[in-house]
This record gives sequence, C-alpha cells and structure tokens, in this order.
Amino acid sequence: MLTQIADIAEVRTGYTFRPPREGAAGAPVHAVQIGDLRDVTVVQPGNLPLAQWEGAGEMPALKEGEVLLAAKGNHNRAALFDGPQSGYPVVPSSQFLILTVKRAAQVLPAYLCWALNYPPTQKLIAEHRRGTSIASISKAALLQVPVPVPAPGVQEHILRLQHLWDEERALYAALAQNRETMLTGMFSKLIHGESENE
Repeated sequence: MLTQIADIAEVRTGYTFRPPREGAAGAPVHAVQIGDLRDVTVVQPGNLPLAQWEGAGEMPALKEGEVLLAAKGNHNRAALFDGPQSGYPVVPSSQFLILTVKRAAQVLPAYLCWALNYPPTQKLIAEHRRGTSIASISKAALLQVPVPVPAPGVQEHILRLQHLWDEERALYAALAQNRETMLTGMFSKLIHGESENE
C-alpha cells in the first residue's frame, strides 16, 4: 500500500552552519554533510567532523530513529540515525531533510530509510526535484511523495533480507579483493622470475 510521507512522518530542515565568529562561545557538535553519507545508510558519528553550533534556542540535534534524506543534488540517499555513539550531539546541515516517524504510524524507522532508498521511490523523489544548476527537493514536495508501507512484520522481513544481501555483497567484495591481491603477487613473481632468468 502506498502512503504519502505526510501521513507517516514529520519533516524538518537541517541547520545552516556558518563560519564561527572570533571569540564567540559555541558548543562542539558533529556536523553531517552530504559527502559524509555518500556510501552509507547509517549515520556513524565517530566518522563525522566537529563543528561549532552557535544557534539560539534548542539545539537541532538528531534523535534516535530519525532519518536523513539528502535534499540537494541528484542523489537523494537516505540514512538512519540509530542513536548517539560519541560524546557530542549530531547536527545535520541544511543539505538534508530530517524525517521523524509519527507515533501513530506503524512504520519502523529503519524501514522508512529503506523505502526512501528503494529505486521506485527514488524515481518519484527525482520527479519532485527542482532547480537547474543544483537540483533539490523541498520539504513540501517530499511530504507528497508516496512510499510503500506494508504490515510491520513484512517491514521486518524486508530489512532482514536487505541485511543478508548487504552481507553477501560485502563477502563478494572481500573475495574479489583477496583474489586481486593474490593475482598481483603472482604477476610480480612471474615478472621478477622472468627478469632473473634473462
């Protein structure tokens, strides 16, 4: 069943980081930029750079279970924040839209992240992008995007299958790397052996 994002999640924009003012007091935070999540679907604070947050009011730090969607560029990848893993808050930049699953919605945050990265959903998001030099999707447009929302049990099954697939791809990548290393060593021995016999 397809359901608009507006029915299952609240959406907010990220924080606009500015160069720190000299002598200004600020709080250290992990700042998330699009490049930090290029190849991952889980936010890993330990790999993020530190920045200064000098905003007024409550800090817009990520909460466990929130999903980030890259709002700018042609690759609107989503990533899940599954909880703090360091001593500093994690604050997403204005390059992101942040989704918080509504309490009444029967949607797992990890599944929402998966559904946003699901190729048919990515095509729908692309249809809502605007801009010529740098494409972007607005909060209002994202709220209108429909995503598939099966029963919670089916969501869990999909996540398990995705986890197995990810493990399989990682295994194949490791095997390919080992094979390349082995062949490089063999080539080197053959080349050096040929040189010694001349």
